[in-house]
Order: sequence, then C-alpha cells, then structure tokens
Amino acid sequence: MERVADVRMQINLRVNDVPANGLVMTALKGRVHPSLESGRLPETDSEVALGHHTLDRIHRHVGDDVDVDGPSGHATLHV
Repeated sequence: MERVADVRMQINLRVNDVPANGLVMTALKGRVHPSLESGRLPETDSEVALGHHTLDRIHRHVGDDVDVDGPSGHATLHV
C-alpha cells in the first residue's frame, strides 16, 4: 500500500449554528487528503475545509469566516 489514513467521522459540529458532521484524516503512510472542488487544503489551525452542501446551508463561500462549535469548544475559522 502506498497510502494509508486513519479516518474518524463521528464528530458532531455546529457551523454557524447549523448541524454538520466532521471528518478528521490523519495520514499514516504517504500523502492522503479529501478531494476538493475549490480552494485548497487548510494549512493552519485557523482554517477549515467545508463541503459544498454545508456551505450552501450556511450561505458562505471559500474565503469567508465561520463559527464552529464542537467537542473541543468554539472557534472562528477561515474557509
């Protein structure tokens, strides 16, 4: 195998007060990441990648800021 990732999908979040499911991928071997429709992968802890369905539901776009609440608390993140 060239690429292996640990994926955890049972993270319940609220993005701008709208329920959303979180996905955390940790590369164990090789470079592993989700496919993107636009923009780029997050590079800092103050950035987040969101799916187009979530962005549509919260009326936001790549380049906007969003409020995220989850198990670790609250953060304002850049899409």
